Amino acid sequence: KSNLTLNTLSELNIRDYSIVTKGNFSIAVFGILGRDAVELSSASGLTFDDYIDTAKNTVTEIKKLHSPDLIVCLSHGGTGDAVKDEDIELAKEVPDIDVIISGHTHSFLRSPLRVNDTMIASCGEYGEYIGRIILSDNNGKIEFDSYELIPINDTVKPDDDTQIFIESLKGNID
Repeated sequence: KSNLTLNTLSELNIRDYSIVTKGNFSIAVFGILGRDAVELSSASGLTFDDYIDTAKNTVTEIKKLHSPDLIVCLSHGGTGDAVKDEDIELAKEVPDIDVIISGHTHSFLRSPLRVNDTMIASCGEYGEYIGRIILSDNNGKIEFDSYELIPINDTVKPDDDTQIFIESLKGNID
C-alpha cells in the first residue's frame, strides 16, 4: 500500500492481490516491497506501510474471503544477505504464506529455502533465469515436487502473450 491516490491505483489496475484458478486449485498471489527497497526508493516521494504488517493484513483478508489452496507472495524484500534477509523474516512472521518468490537482493537460490512450511525461491537478477516450481495434488493438498532454475538464452522461445503484455506496460513504466 502506498500514498498513491485510489484513482491512480485503479487506473493502473493495481489490486492488493489476485486469485488465480489452475485446475481444481485456487491460488492467491500478492506482492510487497520490503523495508530496504522502500528506503532506497525514498526519493520517489511515495510512502509505504510496513511490509510485515501489510502481508499479515493481506493474508488475513485472502483467507477470510477466498480460502485459497495456496498463497504466494511476490516479494521485493530479499534473501541471502545477512543484513537483508527480509523474506526469511517475512516467512517467520506470516507463516500462512506458502511460497515467497524473493527479489531485491538478486539472490540465486539453486534450491529453495524452507522456513517452517514456507518455501522461498529466488532466480538471481536481470532475467538471467526463470524459476519453475512443480506442485502436485496429494488428496486435495498441494505438495511441492521440484524446483529448478532455467537459464534464459537462445534455447528458450519467448511466450507471445507474455511479450505482448510486457510491451503494453512499457508506456506506463517509461
